[in-house]
This record gives sequence, structure tokens and C-alpha cells, in this order.
Amino acid sequence: MRRITFLTICVCLFGLMQSQNVSYNKVIENTNLTWIKFTTTDGLPSNAIKDILFDKNGILWIATTSGVSKYNGTTFQNYTTVDGLHSNAIGRLYCDNQNRVWAIGDYSSPGLSIYNGTWQAFNKNSSVPKPGFLFQDVDNNIYITEGEGKIYKYNGTQVDSLVQTPDKRVSSAIFDQNGIMWVVSGEKLLKYSGSTLIETKILTSNGVGSFYLIEKDKLGKLWLIMGNSLYKSNDFANFSLVGTTYNYYMDIAFDSNNNAYFGRYSKANGGLKTYNGTSWGEYTGSNGLTSSTVQSVAIAPNDKVWAGADDGLYYSNEVLTTTRNINESQLKLFPNPATTQFSIKDNAGITSVSVSDLTAKTFIQKKIVENEKINISSLQKGIYIVRIITENAQSENSILIKQ
Repeated sequence: MRRITFLTICVCLFGLMQSQNVSYNKVIENTNLTWIKFTTTDGLPSNAIKDILFDKNGILWIATTSGVSKYNGTTFQNYTTVDGLHSNAIGRLYCDNQNRVWAIGDYSSPGLSIYNGTWQAFNKNSSVPKPGFLFQDVDNNIYITEGEGKIYKYNGTQVDSLVQTPDKRVSSAIFDQNGIMWVVSGEKLLKYSGSTLIETKILTSNGVGSFYLIEKDKLGKLWLIMGNSLYKSNDFANFSLVGTTYNYYMDIAFDSNNNAYFGRYSKANGGLKTYNGTSWGEYTGSNGLTSSTVQSVAIAPNDKVWAGADDGLYYSNEVLTTTRNINESQLKLFPNPATTQFSIKDNAGITSVSVSDLTAKTFIQKKIVENEKINISSLQKGIYIVRIITENAQSENSILIKQ
């Protein structure tokens, strides 16, 4: 595990600030960034970058209007229809749980291709006429949204139609940590249990801006880009409006400390924006990011930020992480950081507790009695999520730092 200082680790606590009484002091933004720009001169197949992502091996993949490129930190390796892509005009990428990379054609060339050592067109493309967005469940089934409002399920063998949305529109969809499927359909947020629609939420996009996207942060909380609006849900029930200005949001990514990064597409009001739970940062031409049309953002394993724009690929040589001071006396867990054990303040009425890492792998799950100390001596140093269950079945998450 990478060595992380206590000050840096503490940044991640903002993701749970609504479930704890935590106070924050002044936030310090890193605005003195140097951006490195890559274009066709450096080996990219096109300067028009549509999407970027890191696979599970830390390799950067780039979707462009002239094919897909793979960057290993030194050179770009480009792929086109000659190498098995169904089209050179790729609008979006997806990396599944098996580390296979999927290429989704843009509106002018719909279709899917899949990379598993080599590229090949998805042999069931005819089953999904206009694929738009991919997501996955815990059983590794692939779900494909389609332009006419359908969602298909691919189990590795066959493609089946799962859902037809009421207004025949789907922009994005995802499963939350409870297995509930959330579907963005215009300004509606649809909640599904299996193929059954159980709730519809009406949200607003706040004027100009037509891109819609739902994502999960590092703690499993849902974030929703809806045109110019940004929503967040801490409890999978209520979505709170976070930003309302004309931001033309296009993409969202999260670093290891759960800071959020937004790509914005607008020649007048674009660039890169950051949010750490309390304050915003903004990076445009004056900071060295010369493009204001950022369509995609990806965070490298070392927390460096990459941005895909209409005029090339950008890379920041510094971490954009913010710094904050936290009043530890208000945290529910103590001691925190902890070395061998921790307790829970005011734990009357608490029935059980679980301790998981940031990938949701659970290491401790047990019933507890009042004033019991939880032994964590077997855990490696790092950041953990402690889930506390009360007698009335209410749950609360807290961050624990193991030293």
C-alpha cells in the first residue's frame, strides 16, 4: 500500500460529512498547476478526445473521432477498424470488472467493440441497435442502454431486453451498493428493483445544458449531472442540489480522497472544476489548461488528473488534492486514527458494526455490547469505512484511519 500521510488521508472524510458532526476550516486550493498537452504530434490519432479512462492495470485509454489509443506512460498505441474496431468514431469507453475495455460508437456510428487482448466488434451488436452507455452488476452482467429507452442485459452468452423506460429515453444508468438500478431519463430519475419501476423522481437541469450522467463516488454515494445542475445523494433517497450555475457539466471523476473533478464543455464557461465537499476550485486557460471544452476527466492511480478536450489530451503534473483541518473531537470513532482497537462514542442502542475498505470488502462484522472495543490489530494500515447499525435498523457510516 502506498504510504499516505495523516494530513492527506483526512481529506477523504468530507464524503461522510453529512453523517457526522465534522467541522472544516479554510480549504487551500492548488492553483499553480502545470499542464502537459498531448496532440497528434505526440502520436494521438486525433485531437478531438471524446472519453478517457484508466483500466485496472493503470493503462490510460483514449476515445477519439479517429479511433482508440492506449497510453502506457511513454507511447501511444492506436487502434482503428483495421485492428478490429467496429468504427473509428468512438464516443465513450467502459472498463468492466474483468478488465475488458469496451468502445461505444458515437451517434454517427452506433455499435460496440470489446478489447480483451485484441479488438473485435461485439458479435451481438444487432441485438442493441444504438448502444449508449454500459454499466455492470455485482455478478458481472453487462447492462447496455439504448437510444430508444431500452436497457439490455448481457450475461456473457446472450442479450435480453430488461427495461423499457416510460418516455423512451435513457442517458445513463448505474447500480447502487444495494443492487438498486438508477436510470436517468431526461429530467426524470427512475429507480428500479430488477425490471420493476418502483419510484420516479423529477429533477431540474437548470436551463441550458443537455448532458446527463449518474456516477458513484469512492464511498458509494450517487452523483447526478443533469445539464447545468449537480445533485448528490447520501442516503439513496433524497438528492440534494449541489451546484446551479451554468457549468455545462460533461463528466465527473473522483480521486482517492473522494474529491470530485468535473469536465465542462463551453468555450465561454468551460474547463475543469473541482469540489471537495465545501469549496470549489476552477482551472481554465489562466491556469494553463488552454482548452475550455473538456469532455472527459480521469484520475490516475497516483491521483494525477487527466482531461480530454476538443484540442487534445491534458495531464497535470501535480495533485489537485485540497487540504483541510478537521476537528477530531467531533468524530464518532475514537481513537481515530487507531492502531489496535477503537470504540464508538455514545454507543447505547447500537447493535452491530462492520469494518470495510474503500472497495467494500468487509473485514469485521459483529454484534457489539455497550462500551465494547473493536479489535483491528489484524488490519493493514489504511482507510476503512465503519458501518454502525442501531436497534431501529438505522445505519451510519464513519471513516476510520488505521495506523
